[in-house]
Amino acid sequence: MTNWALGFVEAMQEMPELRGFVDRIQRAEAEYMPSGPPMSPLTWTYFWGWALWDLNVGPERETLGSILLAIARSQGMDSRLVGVLERLVESQLGLHVHEGEQEGRILLRELVAEELRPCICAAGYGGVAGELWLARVLPPPSPAVEEHVIVTTPYVIVAPGVGAWRQYLDRILPKTTIADRRDGYQHLMKHGLDEHHWSEYVFDAYANHKTEAIFLLGPPEQGPP
Repeated sequence: MTNWALGFVEAMQEMPELRGFVDRIQRAEAEYMPSGPPMSPLTWTYFWGWALWDLNVGPERETLGSILLAIARSQGMDSRLVGVLERLVESQLGLHVHEGEQEGRILLRELVAEELRPCICAAGYGGVAGELWLARVLPPPSPAVEEHVIVTTPYVIVAPGVGAWRQYLDRILPKTTIADRRDGYQHLMKHGLDEHHWSEYVFDAYANHKTEAIFLLGPPEQGPP
């Protein structure tokens, strides 16, 4: 579905109505050179997840994904594919605590909602209990499936630990001006305090990597270690 969305956007990119998106994506691509380490800590899955599903314009905060979803619905796309596209459009980054494995599935507990999610990791990283992950996790594609899907290469935050990140959220969430903590957290993880909030964090906090995971040090306010 992501490949389909990218192909559709490529075909439509010369439309003047999309220049607000295309210009900002091109500037971000030149700035961060998303390709994964060692060239850049921003992976392809991270960058295009942001560009398609999070980057928004206008008073309605439309994303390229929400535009594609409207087109898909109006053109009668198969409901199963529309369902996957809906989940992608609604998705966001999240902070997750690794709670071990169960029956071959990774158990991630979302940091604010405290929801425990059995997951499969597309990048192939299993991790260990106690790790803190920054990742985009999609809910199951249908009621017949139990597993959530980690669609980005996991960013494993080596330090600081969960307590320091809770303190960070206590300080930063009021800046979203959203009263409800969960709503403020969802806004922060999807849009940041500005559109490059999480890209800047990943870029500055990069510490090391392996093929299936990238390791970070420090919360966003600290910058590079």
